[in-house]
Amino acid sequence: MISDLNRELYGVETYIPLRGWAFEQGVIKRALTQYGAEALRETITRAFREHRVTPQYPQLTAGFLIAYLLPRIMPVVLAEQARASKQAEYCGNNADNNVLTDDEIIDLF
Repeated sequence: MISDLNRELYGVETYIPLRGWAFEQGVIKRALTQYGAEALRETITRAFREHRVTPQYPQLTAGFLIAYLLPRIMPVVLAEQARASKQAEYCGNNADNNVLTDDEIIDLF
């Protein structure tokens, strides 16, 4: 995903990993285990929206993204996911588990 976004957004044809492939695979695996795929995907998408490359650093690597940008972006992503989950739970409980029957609701009015 990261190499594809670098190619699409920055025109980087050859992805060069930060500190080598083993380091990047390790940080990605740890982030996936700790936060989950959906949260990590959203964090990567936001990082590419917010980060601006320079001529000195023409690409955004997974190692840099997870080591330096994730601590700033991930709390926002997790808070939004928790809020959406609570809202879905609240709406689902009210709509699906209504304790009043239709006749009881009509009687109230």
